[in-house]
Amino acid sequence: MSSMHHARKKQQQKQRSQRFTFVGIALFIVGVMLLLWMALQSGGSQPVASAPEVPEQGKSAPNFTSPVLSGGEVALADYSGDVVIVNFWATWCPPCKAEMPGINAFYERHQEEGLVVLAVNAKESESLVRPFIEASGFTFPVLLDPAGSVVNQYQIRSFPTTLIIDRDGVVRHIQVGMISEQELESIVAPLL
Repeated sequence: MSSMHHARKKQQQKQRSQRFTFVGIALFIVGVMLLLWMALQSGGSQPVASAPEVPEQGKSAPNFTSPVLSGGEVALADYSGDVVIVNFWATWCPPCKAEMPGINAFYERHQEEGLVVLAVNAKESESLVRPFIEASGFTFPVLLDPAGSVVNQYQIRSFPTTLIIDRDGVVRHIQVGMISEQELESIVAPLL
């Protein structure tokens, strides 16, 4: 009798366990469906006009305004008619620091020909950026982007990232990772 009672109890536990498993799976499926529905609802309700302008090779570079380490503010549009190198970097990034002397040397050789370098520092404070730039002796303009608004606008995901913009404001080259002086010479010099 007790073995029958024990078997019945074991079967009830098994049924209860199966019910919990079924309920868990059902809740999981409902949750996934709810998330999918919410994603479709929010994706469909956003107007196309609110999509951020992302730089693309062969298209006009989106304008931005940023404070300059030396004081004041500049906008990309201020350099219309110039060839612009926009370099996104950070002091914590070894490849960024390694490429900067070459960028500076290229800038100093070609600035009289209408070349501008805008070195956009990514999400660091002026108190961190200023000593690095002053110790290095770089002469190109350094832009401060402590809130990351330009980095976000341009959807920069890796550092360094460099954009080459021609005299008409069109992005001619986007390079993720280090750019060498030789690459600058072959990509930028023909635009000057």
